[in-house]
Amino acid sequence: MKSKINIETKTLEEEFSNLEKIELKSEKEQRVQEKILCGSMECFMQFSYSIVTMDLIANHLGMSKKTIYKHFKSKEDLLSAVISSRMNFFQKELEPILNNTEGDFISWLIDLGTAISKQMCEIPLVFLNDIEKNAPLVWKELVDRREQVIREGFKKFIDYGIKAGDFRKDLPVEIIVDFYYFLNSKVFVPNYVMNCGYTPPQLYNFIIKLFLEGLFTPFGREEYNAKSKQNNDINNLNFFLRTSE
Repeated sequence: MKSKINIETKTLEEEFSNLEKIELKSEKEQRVQEKILCGSMECFMQFSYSIVTMDLIANHLGMSKKTIYKHFKSKEDLLSAVISSRMNFFQKELEPILNNTEGDFISWLIDLGTAISKQMCEIPLVFLNDIEKNAPLVWKELVDRREQVIREGFKKFIDYGIKAGDFRKDLPVEIIVDFYYFLNSKVFVPNYVMNCGYTPPQLYNFIIKLFLEGLFTPFGREEYNAKSKQNNDINNLNFFLRTSE
């Protein structure tokens, strides 16, 4: 009986030893994968996607192509992982701001705008334009992910503004989010941004100013509200007269 217990104990020790080896191997593989992602991103950002080859990435990293292909089946697969990793990083950067909705709203708004503007400067437009043209599937992944991030983030933004009393609450939030995303999706297209004469942070500020302040000056807004009310009163009266006939 004693011998049996010793055998079982030895077997368990071997199993734990094997598990530790697997975990160490997994950690090592993860570090290699992270190294490949970081090095590939540097190459893509510097030279753009279509110019970069797997040979160039391997030379830059000082490793064999075989090692890279062990983790990523193709250059497009590697690009997809790089974009996903970058989007995760951006989202993680914004989370502390988006989730901190207890302080002063206007200061929060400025901090959020600063963080987003900074992120917009970190990815070259030439690189994005190259992905759109030469890696359409990855570009679609990027657009879909960006839509998710924009919609979730902007809804928090609107909800917080309403809660703080800085935004009006007579408009449906989902429609405001739709309008905001529509503007972003049409404006932040690489070819448009590269030819419009403004930087991404400047365009972002234009959209925010348009959304938050509108086009009217204080005088124009006052005049419009007065005449709009008068026009609505006339329309309501005309509708009443028609339905009374």
